[in-house]
Amino acid sequence: YMVSYFLGVTAAGIYSAAYTIGSYAFFVLMPLTTGL
Repeated sequence: YMVSYFLGVTAAGIYSAAYTIGSYAFFVLMPLTTGL
């Protein structure tokens, strides 16, 4: 039970981190692509 709970928390953390990095990269690259 604890292992599945730990995996769930880890997956949620990875998902939130990937979402934050993705949104940050989007806001950073958007002016560059429009500038080109």
